Amino acid sequence: MSKRSWLIIKLCLSALLIGYLLQRIPLRDILHSLAQVNGLWLGVAVLLAVLGKVISTLRWRYLLAVQEMPVPFGVLFGSLLVGYFFNNFLPSTIGGDAVRAFDVARYSRRNMASLVTVLTERVMGILALASLALVAALLGFQLIRPVGQVVLMVVVFFMVGFGGFFLITRRSLVERGVRLLRRLKWIKLAQKGEDAYRAFSVMRDRRGVLTHVFMISALLQVNVLLYYYVLSLSLHLGVSIFYFFCIIPIILVTLQLPVSINGIGVREGLYVFFLGLVGVSGEKAIAFSWLDFSMTIVMGLAGGVVFALRRTRRSGETARIS
Repeated sequence: MSKRSWLIIKLCLSALLIGYLLQRIPLRDILHSLAQVNGLWLGVAVLLAVLGKVISTLRWRYLLAVQEMPVPFGVLFGSLLVGYFFNNFLPSTIGGDAVRAFDVARYSRRNMASLVTVLTERVMGILALASLALVAALLGFQLIRPVGQVVLMVVVFFMVGFGGFFLITRRSLVERGVRLLRRLKWIKLAQKGEDAYRAFSVMRDRRGVLTHVFMISALLQVNVLLYYYVLSLSLHLGVSIFYFFCIIPIILVTLQLPVSINGIGVREGLYVFFLGLVGVSGEKAIAFSWLDFSMTIVMGLAGGVVFALRRTRRSGETARIS
């Protein structure tokens, strides 16, 4: 199947999901829920979102330093925002990661190491989310009745996350995979696999690096989960913080799957389902989803400004050279 055909399928899926939800839940009810937003709590959510970007940048800078690629904080922060900008146009929420890796590779001149740092960020973030979700499920299981309805999903999420991480860090499995690729005559892909594992080994073999990254990731994900909880307070959802710590990790990881355009349609459906389990109405669940998506758009617009300024500066430098 061609990339164009797959893109059309994703567009159709997003449109069908949104159309189905809006058929069940009147748009005027969703807009009425959005009109009830508490500005103070929304402001706190914005501050948490900005803080999260700062922590993400510091984590990325640390990983690059381990690879002996010192990149200024300002460059990385701008690149992070540019990634959010391209997320608004690329087929999935991980599209911006590829843009970030390419952006920093132009600065560092080390393509594979730049890509591996971004992928390591993503993997460690998922592991931290899985851990926090499991802790929240265990703490809230006896305290909050609805937590029990999703605890099995949380446990499966935790086991798959850590099981996958264990597999990709086993040298013997990677070597077998590379040998298989060579037998299939996929020499370039095998070479890239070796290069990627070599770059990852630099971080894995240095004592304490992955532990530090995991701790930073856990801090970041606590901030992310608090952001979603505060966002729910702005809409007066009345949902337990334990429940949010359980369901948000599952939702965020599901949205990484490239099955729709930037998670549109899938995001709304997930919130309607999970928040519906605790009695939140469909219109409030979709309002929550759209409020979250609006924050993403704002971050993306900031990244668009950074991208435009970079293009203008590079054009000016090219003009001076010529």
